[in-house]
Amino acid sequence: MNARHPLAHRHDSTCTSLRADASQSRATALSGLRYGQQRAALAPMTPSRPEGHPWSPIELDSPPIPLDTAGGLVLGPSVAWLAGVTTALQAPQDFGARPDVAARVAQAVSAHATTLRGHIVALLDASSVSRPGRAPDPTLPTRDDLHAWLGAATVFGSLARDPALALGGAIHVAARLAADAALAGFQALSVLAARRSWRTRAEEEQAPRLARSGRQRTEVDEVFKDAGFARRQVADSGVSVHDWCGLFASAALFRGGGLDEELRAGLYHTANVSDFFHYTQRANARRTPRSIWADGQWWTLRAYHERRGSVRSWLGRSELTRALHDGSGPDVRPGDVLLISHTGSAAPDHIVMVDGWDAETRTVTTLEGNTIGVKAAGDGPERTDGGDLKAGLYQRSGVGMHVRALEGPRRPRDRDRAAYRSRPAATLLGRGRQSAVDFEEHSFASRTVPEALRFTPPEQLSRRDQERIRMRAQK
Repeated sequence: MNARHPLAHRHDSTCTSLRADASQSRATALSGLRYGQQRAALAPMTPSRPEGHPWSPIELDSPPIPLDTAGGLVLGPSVAWLAGVTTALQAPQDFGARPDVAARVAQAVSAHATTLRGHIVALLDASSVSRPGRAPDPTLPTRDDLHAWLGAATVFGSLARDPALALGGAIHVAARLAADAALAGFQALSVLAARRSWRTRAEEEQAPRLARSGRQRTEVDEVFKDAGFARRQVADSGVSVHDWCGLFASAALFRGGGLDEELRAGLYHTANVSDFFHYTQRANARRTPRSIWADGQWWTLRAYHERRGSVRSWLGRSELTRALHDGSGPDVRPGDVLLISHTGSAAPDHIVMVDGWDAETRTVTTLEGNTIGVKAAGDGPERTDGGDLKAGLYQRSGVGMHVRALEGPRRPRDRDRAAYRSRPAATLLGRGRQSAVDFEEHSFASRTVPEALRFTPPEQLSRRDQERIRMRAQK
């Protein structure tokens, strides 16, 4: 452990050894597998230890510190540790005689997951693009690393349904925290993707030029494509470029964290965003699926997210305001999606992504598409000669940065006309946070699948629907 690193943390120095089934190499091998593969690998395990079977120690109270020497995150050892702890709990002849150890397992996993999540969020906040003297963009675990951790957390969480352990509640809480750490990682990768897009200083094209033959592609074209909306920028009613603030957030989540491509449309419009985070279909059912195919059957989306311990969440303006005033601070972190009202009314008209939260200034930095905001200058923002953020000079709407002072408007000290004015708290209507499962690949259905078809695979269900449509057309 690098004791000098500000994020370094170590659990209680008292160590308890658990004897893990099989060898440490098996636990390490699991670190490269995703949830479904890990579940299959662990499911056939027998509860009894064969004669002469080797055991290796897992240091329960000293999981690996997820930091490398440069302050980035290395997740592989943590995955192996969690897989090893899970394996140990599946050996009742060793575990059943030590119920105190079982409680400490859940406590240790909870603590390690909380530490991991804290590292990820702190690294992103410290490198937020609006901060003077910001830290460099951090080195983060890859998507595969995060999927391996999420898979190990899900297998661990499945033990909560084992009545023999009698510790379902504690294990479920620990697994939920572990899934949230994975989610923070997917969100962080998405923020880095949004920062890369912001640094292109992209602006939308003039509507009359959109269909011009030979027009060179721009970053905004790539945003439309990666959001799954269109191959390139398109005009809305032929007058102006289609609103693309939600597309920017969707593309960043897809590019960075790997948001499932079938879920990208849930961020196209403010009404879709509300449906997405509330599991409703008030605006457009095709953009916010109701059912998911997973583990060999159909589930309602919320039910499966609950089973996996990672449910989408929403905080409204009143909850955010209350958190500001009671001193707890708003639960806002990099990668969250915010609904914004430019006028401060109750009707949202803009979708943005959180880049970072500054607890000292109580400001949230957002990265946005289809906006007039602070432009990039190299890795950071443009600034005036006095050091204040500089108001962006745009010919057309583009990718920009904004700072929202959650306790009211703030003015730069020098009142320079070129200085950027922070947005007031009244513009923030709500915060949405995804499920970690949203970053896995699944199949979806826009309706609730009937019980009689619960085990019908998506391909068969699709063929069945197509046949029904064909027969109707023949009548």
